[in-house]
Amino acid sequence: MGIPLIATIEGSVEASLLILATIIVVGPLVAERLHAPGLIGLILGGMVVGPFMLGWESIGGLISALGSIGLLYLMFLAGLSFNLKSFAENRTSAVVYGLLGFFIPFTLCFVVAVFALGYSALAAALIGAMWASNTLVAYPEAQAAGLADNRAVGTAVSAGVIADVFSLMVLAVVSSAEILGDDPTLTASNPDPALPLWLGMLILGVFTLWVLPRITLWFFVRVGHTRTQRFVFVLGGMAAGAVVALIGGMEGL
Repeated sequence: MGIPLIATIEGSVEASLLILATIIVVGPLVAERLHAPGLIGLILGGMVVGPFMLGWESIGGLISALGSIGLLYLMFLAGLSFNLKSFAENRTSAVVYGLLGFFIPFTLCFVVAVFALGYSALAAALIGAMWASNTLVAYPEAQAAGLADNRAVGTAVSAGVIADVFSLMVLAVVSSAEILGDDPTLTASNPDPALPLWLGMLILGVFTLWVLPRITLWFFVRVGHTRTQRFVFVLGGMAAGAVVALIGGMEGL
């Protein structure tokens, strides 16, 4: 009876949630006992139950979707904590750090992919953009340590945002229009964008910088008076911006 039982629960939403909750609770506790950041426990726990070790979770499905949501939310928090005043005071170091953090790995990966591996220019650019991007996974740990206002942390976050913007721009250019369909070395699961890239960027800028702030102000003043309502609205605004980006042929990040 053991084998049919395992087959019944394997890959189910319930089992995935149980595994995920267990890692979230146990992983940081084990890591802290070993005098390591709790984030390390989460990462190692995900590796253990993943498809390349125990195989309890496969690529895709619920865990992949939750991971994408978590990455989107993490980048949203980084943007929310982005101190424009601090950036203005340290803009030279932040911009230089961000540009170097993007162009050095991007150029190295592009050259290796084209001349050593024989990839096309578009495929090489896509690989270079992946290596040049940042996820800011350590930022919550810096916040927990009370270093969010530190100049070095602020500069690193600003530089990470700059590098990510360039990486996502490269991704948008590579994946827009019919490029993926014309290049046999590239594959994509996303459909063609509904709008040209230039128009999508314009609409995204107008929506996030003009439309969404006004809707938010109206909602906070007129409708959303509780913390729960405002939190859910903010998550909805984050998702709305990501959807507008996808329509324009860009990644939701």
